Amino acid sequence: MIKEAIDRLLELNNPDTIEVKDDRVFRKGGYTEVTDPQADPIHLGTLTAFAAFVDRIEDNRAGGTIVHVISPTKVEFLGTLRKDMLRDCFAYATARIDSEFKCATWHSQDDFVTSIQAHFADKGDKKKLLKITGNIRGGKSSTLVDDGITQKVSTARGVELSGMEEMPNPVSLQPYETFAEIEQPTRQYIVRVKGDEQPMFALFAVPDPMASLRTCALIEAWLRLTLSEESAVGILG
Repeated sequence: MIKEAIDRLLELNNPDTIEVKDDRVFRKGGYTEVTDPQADPIHLGTLTAFAAFVDRIEDNRAGGTIVHVISPTKVEFLGTLRKDMLRDCFAYATARIDSEFKCATWHSQDDFVTSIQAHFADKGDKKKLLKITGNIRGGKSSTLVDDGITQKVSTARGVELSGMEEMPNPVSLQPYETFAEIEQPTRQYIVRVKGDEQPMFALFAVPDPMASLRTCALIEAWLRLTLSEESAVGILG
């Protein structure tokens, strides 16, 4: 009993937390800082809702708050610096993208045509690509000429008319991969066809390391035009 009482007194004299200057408190055993509880950030799905939320925060009028464009699919709204030199995240938005086209994967003709229609905006070479791939005729009479760079395929027009068409390469398409308020980025793809009786199609994306940076710049420009002129929030692309 006496030993337990002594241990308890020692425990009271050796608290789990210690206080340092500037009212900052750390927990012993790793010295992690004890901070005030923070509310979870609000998750939004559009830039329009995100901009409306940012405009409603009064702290923006005094400056110090930041909108950070992290990627083509995510932006964050951060508060002013706290005493521990960290920032609270008040809200963030992520682009609502249902699904993406599966590149470097072979598709049947029906799957390829419907996937192109569903996953790309009606811009660039989309119409031309659909016209050629949708009219390629399978069967023993089909023809595929491939020199490793350019492919020519047999296409059918109507009931009797058929001919050879050169597959456009590369093609410029705009995949749905950022917020709906922003012009979708234009990307380059290589189109490949294989098979005779059952033609198969694939798209191979041409690497473009600057594409994400260009999209982030468009998001930043949209936010600057949309946010209230009274807002002093900083925007980082």
